[in-house]
Amino acid sequence: MSEEQIDFSLISWGNEFIPGDRVRYVPHHARGDLNHPSCEDGTVKRVGKHAGTVFVFYDNDGPNATAKGCAPEALERLTDE
Repeated sequence: MSEEQIDFSLISWGNEFIPGDRVRYVPHHARGDLNHPSCEDGTVKRVGKHAGTVFVFYDNDGPNATAKGCAPEALERLTDE
């Protein structure tokens, strides 16, 4: 691979999330509607090794739940604003 070529397998959108971020999962069928009843709020536990998966504890899963993997493209960061 020459210096001009970019190895896109090393680029990840998941790097935009860090543990502790508050996020909203927006399923594909919600078509970007952040208020769709299928959306779920949660807290990022960790970002996968290659950042292709973000693991989230969802609020409705209870205190003994395990984090669920999610594509970063399906998450929106929540703010206090």
